[in-house]
Amino acid sequence: MSIKLIPINFKGYDLPKFKESRKGDWYEYGSERPYKNCYGDFLVKLLNESSKQSTIIDAKTKFIVGKGFVVEKDKLNFQQLALVEGFLRTPNEDGNMNDLLVKITKDKKVFGGFAMQIRVNAVGKIASVDHIDFNYIRVGIEENTYYYTSDWKSRNPEKNEDFTEMELFPFDETVTTDRNYLIYYKEYRPDLGEYPLPDYIAAIPYLEADAEISNFTLMNIKNNLSSGYLISFNNGQCSDEEMAIIERRFKDYATGTDNAGKPLLSFTDQASDHPQIIPIPTNGQDDRFINLNNQITQEIFTAHSIVSPMLFGIKDNTGLGNNADELRSSADLYQNLHIDPEQDLLNNLFNELLNYNGLPKCLHIQKIEPIQKELSEAVVVGVMTQDEIREKVGLPPLEAGQRVQMDDQLDDMIFAQLERTGFNSAD
Repeated sequence: MSIKLIPINFKGYDLPKFKESRKGDWYEYGSERPYKNCYGDFLVKLLNESSKQSTIIDAKTKFIVGKGFVVEKDKLNFQQLALVEGFLRTPNEDGNMNDLLVKITKDKKVFGGFAMQIRVNAVGKIASVDHIDFNYIRVGIEENTYYYTSDWKSRNPEKNEDFTEMELFPFDETVTTDRNYLIYYKEYRPDLGEYPLPDYIAAIPYLEADAEISNFTLMNIKNNLSSGYLISFNNGQCSDEEMAIIERRFKDYATGTDNAGKPLLSFTDQASDHPQIIPIPTNGQDDRFINLNNQITQEIFTAHSIVSPMLFGIKDNTGLGNNADELRSSADLYQNLHIDPEQDLLNNLFNELLNYNGLPKCLHIQKIEPIQKELSEAVVVGVMTQDEIREKVGLPPLEAGQRVQMDDQLDDMIFAQLERTGFNSAD
């Protein structure tokens, strides 16, 4: 008897490739199935299926957005201030400027880039700035040309009702009202193609593994934790229909968390063949997945440049960053290395939009302090009134004209001590 070994090939993760499309004048956003021309869908899937990824992206967005845009009013006259504040309130029909800031920041953290549609009025000034889902934009083969549609999976995207050709906003006097303009930003990285790659790209395999482990755990629970038993019926082979009925009845009765702990009854003749239930020993998968989950967590944190998981609302077992001083130091480091550059980029972009409309550059994102420094007891007492201090220690407030006074004997002791202390300034 000869034995033939058949190799089983498991495809790992490859970076997306961006090639010219055969369907139109654009580059495909990923050329490999199942996310051909829809690589952004894959990144969104990871965001939705990995709890770690979702928590980190949300926290990063909140750090960058901070408390939103504030206006440096000392740079503006009354008319300019009114125009700037009006622009912040209604940059478009869907919300205010801070709403727009949240959307493009989250796109930047998920996809590595963002896009905004710019509309101009009859005199060539910016009338509105709208968010565009970055996943709906494709880079045109012709320079500075882009295409938009919400359904790139269709057989002929150019025939979609919302298919639109767009071009980069030039920030000069050549703008016209009959063109569709956008601002398209992508993060730089070496050997960058037509589309950006997110800053966590090296952790993509671990994000996929995180989502698969979650699904594995869920399916184990739904299917009674694991295939722990082999049930063998020794009364001959049934028809496909009979086997399906037996399988369905068995699942309804004996599997799932609602049926946990139920006894399984068997009614047979003593002489007849009866079902055999054979336990299948476990192979230590629980320990392996615990260790794997720890490795996945560490790799995801590394890819996201997370200094302290506690800053992102994630409790770890290292004991580091678990007190206020360590958290404050970690927050300052993360702000300086990662958040400040992001905020500077957005500040410059939105100030350029204002400047194009003839207004001074007066916007900046107000930072947040995740961990505020506690004031000392001396500082707190120094700014409290006497009645506030008495209330704090459980004493009633002083009546009008009443003052705190020591008894005579204690006064004499204190003054006697002071006489022997210090020196006479007149000497």
